[in-house]
Amino acid sequence: MPVYRKDGRSVLFVHIPKTGGTSVEHLFRANGWQQSFFDAKYGPGTRNALMWCGPQHLHGEPLQQLFRVERFDLVFAVVRDPVARFRSEYVWRHRKKDEVDLGGRAVQQWFERVQKRYAKNPYLFDNHVRPQHEFLVPGTTVVRLEDGLSAAMRRLSREHDLGLEGGPEQFKDSSSGPRRSADVEITRAPAG
Repeated sequence: MPVYRKDGRSVLFVHIPKTGGTSVEHLFRANGWQQSFFDAKYGPGTRNALMWCGPQHLHGEPLQQLFRVERFDLVFAVVRDPVARFRSEYVWRHRKKDEVDLGGRAVQQWFERVQKRYAKNPYLFDNHVRPQHEFLVPGTTVVRLEDGLSAAMRRLSREHDLGLEGGPEQFKDSSSGPRRSADVEITRAPAG
């Protein structure tokens, strides 16, 4: 979970994967906030190779063990419709493939394989599969992606005097590419 510090203030952004978090991170950094507890380097020889997941994707339980959450000036998270989040994850997992079957049967089979792997390792895919409610800690201000990320960030900035100028819309979507998550066919709604 990225921690942002500026002018003696601290913000904990509970980054739930596939909910617009990369845009939020860009917005804070673009406005002079120092980012810590974040490491985007993966692969052999990296610190993240030694961890279950990168620090920016830790969920509520380890966050509460690491931080005195009540000492932050603001703790917030962005949540997303679970089906939309699942579709986005499917596209993200297949982003490097030339051909991807977006049909319901292929998606369902992938979902079933992922659920089996998740049962053995709930940190699967850098915690991308974990249900959103498990990320939240007491006192988290929750905003919904579907209500508009830009409007939510402007409101948080105004209410907490964060000085965030610009908006998440100016940053590239981390899933951008030839496929859109809306094109992923769902035959049975995934849980979580």
